[in-house]
Amino acid sequence: MTEEIYNEKEKLIQNRLKKISNRKYQVIWAIFVTLVSPFIIPFVRLRRMEKTFGEMFGYWNAVMIFLVALIFLMSIVLYQVIDKMKRDKFDAESELMFLKKEFSSNK
Repeated sequence: MTEEIYNEKEKLIQNRLKKISNRKYQVIWAIFVTLVSPFIIPFVRLRRMEKTFGEMFGYWNAVMIFLVALIFLMSIVLYQVIDKMKRDKFDAESELMFLKKEFSSNK
């Protein structure tokens, strides 16, 4: 393996690691949206409904319904996303380690 090929592969793997580490900002944004949206959703009027959820159930009851539902759903989704991030990071790091060993053994 030449040094040019090694450097190119190393840059690709480093870019993958950067993209994986940037996904944590998406997780933080999802947590923020999960905590804020239950306070906004009760004001939304759907096409087929004459009243909003806040008018039908009372504002705080509607907030609690949506908060419980969103926390339950988002906890499952975020667990899967974080688990995938960890697995992808481990794969990229092990691939980088293997690449370094392979390059050093060929010298």
